Amino acid sequence: TKEQLQRMRENLDASAKAQGGELARLAGEFNEIIMEACGSMALKLIGRTISDLAVRLRHKTHNNPTRKDDTLREHTRIYEMLLRGDPALAEAAVQSHLAAVKARALSIPAAPEA
Repeated sequence: TKEQLQRMRENLDASAKAQGGELARLAGEFNEIIMEACGSMALKLIGRTISDLAVRLRHKTHNNPTRKDDTLREHTRIYEMLLRGDPALAEAAVQSHLAAVKARALSIPAAPEA
């Protein structure tokens, strides 16, 4: 909806200025808006699980100097495709974002065994 797109735009603007925990919160909020817009309860529940995992990932990668720019660029691309009204390109942007999140997650060194 227009209201959801407006919330996404406001979220992206705030994310561009945010740091640390606030940035992590806003990234999670962006994902929540996407899930809400999909209208599927099953997808929303799956998305919430993924979002919870992503929050943990964000806390582990907060020192990565490119994470903020990468996430903001990926979220902006998703927003732009939704704004354009192109579901196929929006889906491709989401898939690309998820692949990048996975790559970032796999690049985190394992915690030393106790």
